[in-house]
Amino acid sequence: MEMIQKLRAKLSGLQWAVVLIVLVASIFLSFQLMSSGSRETADDNLDVNERLVAVQKGDLVNSVSFTGSLIYPEKYQITLGSPGTADEIYVKAADLVSEGDLLFRLDTETVSNRVELLSAAKIKLRGAQDSLDDLIKQSQENVDEASINLNNAEFNLISLQKQWDRTIDNNQTTLTDSRDAYVSSLVSWIGIKPKDYNNSIEKMISPSILFDTLSIDLSLLFNGTLSSDINYAQYATQAPIDDSSTAWDETLIWGWKNFHPERITGECDSAEAPLGTRCVNNEIDNAWKAYSNASNDLIKNEALAEKALATAQLLINNEAEKLVLANELLEDVLKGSDSLELSLKRAEVSSAKILVDSLEQQLRIVAPISGIVSRVNIQEEQGFGANATAVEILDPNIIELQGQIDEIDVLYISIGAEATILMDALPEEEILGVVSQISPVAQTQNGLVTYTVNVQINPPQNVTLLEGMSATASIVTREYKNVLLIPATAVQGSYSQPFVRILNESGVPENKYIVIGPGDEFVVIVEEGLVDGEEVIVEFNDDEEIDLNNQLRSVSRASSGRPQRPPSGRN
Repeated sequence: MEMIQKLRAKLSGLQWAVVLIVLVASIFLSFQLMSSGSRETADDNLDVNERLVAVQKGDLVNSVSFTGSLIYPEKYQITLGSPGTADEIYVKAADLVSEGDLLFRLDTETVSNRVELLSAAKIKLRGAQDSLDDLIKQSQENVDEASINLNNAEFNLISLQKQWDRTIDNNQTTLTDSRDAYVSSLVSWIGIKPKDYNNSIEKMISPSILFDTLSIDLSLLFNGTLSSDINYAQYATQAPIDDSSTAWDETLIWGWKNFHPERITGECDSAEAPLGTRCVNNEIDNAWKAYSNASNDLIKNEALAEKALATAQLLINNEAEKLVLANELLEDVLKGSDSLELSLKRAEVSSAKILVDSLEQQLRIVAPISGIVSRVNIQEEQGFGANATAVEILDPNIIELQGQIDEIDVLYISIGAEATILMDALPEEEILGVVSQISPVAQTQNGLVTYTVNVQINPPQNVTLLEGMSATASIVTREYKNVLLIPATAVQGSYSQPFVRILNESGVPENKYIVIGPGDEFVVIVEEGLVDGEEVIVEFNDDEEIDLNNQLRSVSRASSGRPQRPPSGRN
């Protein structure tokens, strides 16, 4: 430094400037020679189809693209609700209309019909309004009526209970009397002793089953061999006898046969006994029938009573609920709050008003919005149906791009996803939009499964986009900001153990294992193993005109398809 100061003192300003220039040039030349030697050493260790590319930070954006056509999704269809005829039509398809513009005029007859309908609608409106007003007045009356109905229902239950109690008591009495009469007929005619035969009688079984159980044959007992045996035994002993081993009383039967003024017959062929004859089986069967009828009457009336009383109780419950509801409605009316019935009445009034307004509008058919007439389905002086669409108007302010996306790509998009739209008609414009609809129904053609996707577009100012124009939408599926990026072709190894090739401090290529993240067909994210500015070796073919560094200089990358899995490279 001291030497330079002495030299500076001896030289003039111009001479000193020349010396500085020479000195700087010498230093720069020395650095260049050293650097060139180092680069030549590195290049000597690379193949002819290999280059060094620096790791850079940037953004990676994955997207899905599709091409489709513009549509106007919002359509307003004008129907009149009743048949009619158009007198004059003022619009045609493709016309631009403003809100309130007259579309067509109805003929005199149709207008007259509309006026009649309007008059009826106004009457209905007045009726609905009156009904609403009456509801408040009727609220207290409804409470009073519900209270009266509840009292009547309770009184009816009490009356029914008393009536059925009397009926059931009578049935019970009749059943007891008929049971006693049946048992009495068995005892008085045959002398059956219940306790000797397992209480068969008290089980109240029919005569046929009872006689089979006790081996009793009335024809033999009163008119056959058994009757003769009883008479013979009586005359032989000259005294009444009873055989304890039989189910009947021989003395009793002997008495019937010998001391009764009428002829006794065990069984008769008909329901009525002949004149002067008493038929044992008929009298016992009649007693059994009377008992059976009484038993059936009791069972039937008990069921009817249960059902009638249950119905009466249900009526009480219903009337009680009605009374509660009536009180609640009255309370709502008095407090000024809405009840369901009040809401329905107000809705009825509102509906009637809408109908009146609609009919009034139908007397003069105007455009409900500003838009484009897409269809005119009526003709002058020709009738149209009640539900037919007379005119259809499109809203040009809402435009959507509609197209098809394959079944794999559709999994990566969602409603509300941002999209960028490019149009052939506006090559310099990049239009923004959002996904508005994804059809759940697939379409299949030639084995390819696709789904219809709509993207709502925000059109540029002072530009009218027409239905049917073609456009391409790119929908962002994933976005990674400020990440380390390297060319996808630099990655080698397997997906689980990827590596890149770098030059070590000695300029010799070596493998360096890294951790990679998502990527596309051009670049891949490096999560671990490399730093910004570090160089990696990239191989490419001689016939490929690829500027690898320029690939990484882009601030934002976008793939043309669904998000790609990073390539595994070579093994």
